[in-house]
Amino acid sequence: MVLKLTRNKLNLAILFIVLVSAFALKVGYQVAVPSVGIQQQSPEIQDLQKRELITHASTEASDVPSSGSIIMNGRPYLREMLPDETKVIYEPWIDSDTVQSVVASYDLTWKVLEDEFGIGKISFEVHLLFPGQLTGFVNDGGFSDPEILTGLSSHFFTDGQVSEAKIYVDVTDEALLRNVPHELTHPATPNLPTWLSEGVGEYVATRVQTEVDPIRAKLHELESRGLVRSAIKLGNAISIRDLQDFDWKNTANKGQLDLAYAQSWHLVEYIRKSYSRESLAVLIKGFQADEIDEDTLFIQMLGDSPHLIWLEFTEDIQRSLTLDELEGEVLCKVAEFGNGSSLISRDWNIFVNQSKISGLDADLLFKELEQYKKRWRKLEQEATAYNPEVSDSLYERIGSYFQQMVASMNFYISNDFLQGDIMLHQANLEYKDISDDLAREFTDRRWLKC
Repeated sequence: MVLKLTRNKLNLAILFIVLVSAFALKVGYQVAVPSVGIQQQSPEIQDLQKRELITHASTEASDVPSSGSIIMNGRPYLREMLPDETKVIYEPWIDSDTVQSVVASYDLTWKVLEDEFGIGKISFEVHLLFPGQLTGFVNDGGFSDPEILTGLSSHFFTDGQVSEAKIYVDVTDEALLRNVPHELTHPATPNLPTWLSEGVGEYVATRVQTEVDPIRAKLHELESRGLVRSAIKLGNAISIRDLQDFDWKNTANKGQLDLAYAQSWHLVEYIRKSYSRESLAVLIKGFQADEIDEDTLFIQMLGDSPHLIWLEFTEDIQRSLTLDELEGEVLCKVAEFGNGSSLISRDWNIFVNQSKISGLDADLLFKELEQYKKRWRKLEQEATAYNPEVSDSLYERIGSYFQQMVASMNFYISNDFLQGDIMLHQANLEYKDISDDLAREFTDRRWLKC
């Protein structure tokens, strides 16, 4: 749009081009619902075991083959026995490729558990279910919204030994090959505080998923770390004391549940990074051997309390950024500069439209132009002062755009309105290209939340 204004004293045609305002970016955040495990020997597990005991009573009496078909809750299931005597039980209409991928994930989980913590195999029952059947298993488990669960585990832990270890997973969930190792890890590392158990479950699941689906694993990690950093910056993070007392069955509050999983996971990652893998393994085994206070065991095994480790972790996750996160920070800064630019453009367009209707005195006109020059100059200086740790062409381009806007105002102030319009038109085109390119960058980084 081109607007002609008559300058009262000079009788010159002033051409002001309306500025483009296109930095209306919305970055979504979406992450798969984490798996929720039931703690050992709870009433919910006892109920779960009773339900299966009823369905297995006839098979135990008749010594059925290790592989074949069985009936559970009046429904047919197939059962396969793995070399370590683990039973994989699944609905007959689940395709064989899915079953084999779960078995591969199962084997890889034990490799990670052995390599990371020196934990050997125990026998399991692995139940592969569709959502309706999974919900049926957990309806009486005390969860506020059992339908969002994509997996759970159960086991007994007596005299330092795990027995009757079982996991139940939703085969339709896109994170199936992450949920399997997460749930397997709970019985494999028993007697941990719930937050630590969930964190270790995510720790192991990440390493398994990285082997089978590295792109999705990386995306999940970036989303999760971003969620934690954002909560810390906004003062919404769950304190370590509240995490220790967190209600993991309150599945209705998905946002808090996501955050609790994310914080637990990355706190475990921080312990692994700062205290060594061996220290994390010793801590896990310490909980299996001793019935002592959580804080005391942390101090004995790591030399620091959970509270101190938490404080150090909150600083580290904001300071120690990955390359992807550093690039994301630059893009967020470019979006921030763009939002500042949009405010000036909005005011400019109102100014131009009002001037078109009522006309404008020359002195007042040039005072307004000086004010717009100052505002653009301020953005230019802020962009110049910002010193990103990684180079980014969009950051350089928006800095150049601000310089063009200052130059446009200088042309107008010096009475060269034609050159001002030409420069403003070029800047508008560049701004639109920057906005389009920035939108694509955010689309490619759906984990990024500014």
